[in-house]
Amino acid sequence: MERYTYDLADTPSFFNATGTALTASSANNRFLFTGREYMLETGLYDHRNRFYHPSLAASYNPTRSASKAIRSISIATAAMIS
Repeated sequence: MERYTYDLADTPSFFNATGTALTASSANNRFLFTGREYMLETGLYDHRNRFYHPSLAASYNPTRSASKAIRSISIATAAMIS
């Protein structure tokens, strides 16, 4: 049995049944706040179509960012060809 607490930025803390702090879930529980997958290695929550970084209180949408990068490259390439 273990317990989880969250700070104001939704960053989890892990505790065992006696209240001793753990560095990670001893039960290998990846699903934490709001039932979303928490990736301990990166500190990000996986919200399916975006990732959430609790310490930064920011979301990241890799698809949207990639499409912006592709659009920027296309514009720059078109400018160089002209």
